[in-house]
Amino acid sequence: MAIVYQNDTAGKICANPDCGWKPLTEFHRRRLLGISVGDGYKARCKDCLNAQDRAKWASDPETHRQKATRSCCKKTRSYSRTKTCPSKSTS
Repeated sequence: MAIVYQNDTAGKICANPDCGWKPLTEFHRRRLLGISVGDGYKARCKDCLNAQDRAKWASDPETHRQKATRSCCKKTRSYSRTKTCPSKSTS
């Protein structure tokens, strides 16, 4: 979507049809390798993206919990090799 000005305020129309026009501060930046892509902002506003993420997590919480645990364990191991990962317990 293109940037639209209303009352001298730059904004965009959210891709969600229920949402409408919002100022650019309500959109996340969109970059690829540090370079702006398209108009430089994502198509959906922050509120719509958050609602979409919450719905995705609610549909299958266990899978997302496992992914988050694996990601956390990778970060922990990269910082300190002495800590053990809770998802890889030896019983």
